[in-house]
Amino acid sequence: MKELLGYTKKILRKYRVYPKKRLSQHFLVDKKILDIIVNSLELKNNEIVLEIGAGIGTVTRVIAERCLKVLAVEIDKRLVELLRRELRDFDNVEIISANILDMSIPRVDKIFSNTPFSISSSLLFKLLDEPHYDFAVMSFQKEFVDRLRAKPGTKAYGRLTVSFQSRARMEVLTFISRKCFYPEPDVDAVLIKIKPLKSPCIDTKLIDDIL
Repeated sequence: MKELLGYTKKILRKYRVYPKKRLSQHFLVDKKILDIIVNSLELKNNEIVLEIGAGIGTVTRVIAERCLKVLAVEIDKRLVELLRRELRDFDNVEIISANILDMSIPRVDKIFSNTPFSISSSLLFKLLDEPHYDFAVMSFQKEFVDRLRAKPGTKAYGRLTVSFQSRARMEVLTFISRKCFYPEPDVDAVLIKIKPLKSPCIDTKLIDDIL
């Protein structure tokens, strides 16, 4: 972890980039978690991957070595410039300067996102509304994941739970300590795999009437 942490701090200093709290910018600095992410994506050399929130390219470059193409979306223009310089030798990485919530989800094979906590719900349901992919591997705040997987009758169970569980299947991959990020957030995270259902179990338009 020290090696990746040192690299992250060095890159941020090099480009004079300071993480923005309003964008929930916390960069992964744990090699073990990085390996779990890449293995969970089950990448093939003919696949296209959408990465949401490419950051400084830590995950991007590892994914790019194992697939046909990476579409790396980043909202922070400072990081877009950093990515274009640091990943210039990867001809299979397309860096897209955009807010993922303002664009259409392209047709890809897999999706990865180290999800900013501030847009967790918005991003999740955008991906479920536009399921042009096989599955997604995403990290979310632990409390948010607890709500997604909640059982009926529990305190965490609610509208979010019903809407999500009627449209997707979820697998918990691993717990991610807050110490695995720099700067360290106030909460822990969980890495999950999401596979959208071809046909929702419930008419999602009726959920608001039910709850």
